[in-house]
Amino acid sequence: MCLEAAQARIESRETTPGKERLKLQWKKVTSSTTQGDFGDPVTGTTRVALCLYDDGGTLIGNFVVDQGGQSCAGRPCWKAKGTKGYGYKDNDAASDGISKIGYGAGEVGKGKADAAGANSTGKGQTALPTGVMAALSGNAVPTIQLVTSDGFCLGATMTEVTRDDGLQYTAWKK
Repeated sequence: MCLEAAQARIESRETTPGKERLKLQWKKVTSSTTQGDFGDPVTGTTRVALCLYDDGGTLIGNFVVDQGGQSCAGRPCWKAKGTKGYGYKDNDAASDGISKIGYGAGEVGKGKADAAGANSTGKGQTALPTGVMAALSGNAVPTIQLVTSDGFCLGATMTEVTRDDGLQYTAWKK
């Protein structure tokens, strides 16, 4: 069972081939969370999956970051953010195109997470799967989840689509 975010957002853009973008946000987690709930991606082997589901609950996007305890461009991929959370950064966006993940624990209504990925063929970043925009198009209530290999799950089902034009998709849970 996933913890629920009271606010969330999906943004997918595929306007220019080779410049695709994906952003996911979860805010105001409705349960209290701790840094330990997430796992240990810094010195451990915690993997993170970012999952997108269509209106019917079918998985339409799955982005896996399996770099727990590893280096990205000579630096640790993951860093602890004090005692409250973790940050992931990979300028090469090698794991399914994901370049950034942030997680912040907190009391009820204070926890949050976000993730971003992109392709930039000029920088050699081509790992973000394309077709996410097409899979999201026409969906009114898609769901996003951040799931770790240590059993942590944070999800949200969108309630409002503000852009769905075939090239860009933006949906919110407000």
